[in-house]
Amino acid sequence: MGLMYDMQEDLSVADNMITGLESWLGRWKLPEATLETEPLEVIHSGNVPKIHEFHILYSLKTAKSTGANSMDASQNGVLRVSNEGVTIMQNQGEPVKHFKPRDISEIRVHSPWEVQIVQFQIGQPDICYNIMSTKMPQALGILDVRFKRKMMYQEFPEPPAQKPMPTAGNDYHLHL
Repeated sequence: MGLMYDMQEDLSVADNMITGLESWLGRWKLPEATLETEPLEVIHSGNVPKIHEFHILYSLKTAKSTGANSMDASQNGVLRVSNEGVTIMQNQGEPVKHFKPRDISEIRVHSPWEVQIVQFQIGQPDICYNIMSTKMPQALGILDVRFKRKMMYQEFPEPPAQKPMPTAGNDYHLHL
C-alpha cells in the first residue's frame, strides 16, 4: 500500500511542476523575426565541394647539409584533402603547405595513425611532413582513393611471441 501511495505522490509533484513550467514559459513570446523562415535552397551533389578536414599534429622533417635529419616540434593543425590536393593548415585556418596532386611524391603510411607526405625536389632538400591523428584511418581511406599509386604502406612488425601464462594445473611458484 505504501508503494502505491509513493507513486501517487510522485505523479502529483510531477504534474504540479509541469503546470508551473507551462504557465511560466507561456509568458514568453518569440520575436516575429524568428518566426519567419527563409526558403530552403536545394544543393545538388555536383555543387558540393569534396573537402575533408581532419585535426592533426604535424611537423616538418628536413635533411640538413650535414646529412642528419631534423624534425621541427609538433604543432596542432588541420589536414584538408580535396580535389585540388592536400593542404596542411594551422588551427587558425592559415595554410602552412599545399601539395597539388602532382607535387606529392609519396605518402608513407607508418601506422594507422601516422603518415608522411613527401615531395622530392631535385637539387634541394626533400619536403617531408609527419602527420599524426586519431582520425587518420578515415583520412587514409580518402587518401587511398585519391592517391592510390603514391601510397606506400610499411610492413608492420610481428608481435613478439607470448610466453604461456601459468594456469591452475601448473606448478609455477615465485621465488623471492
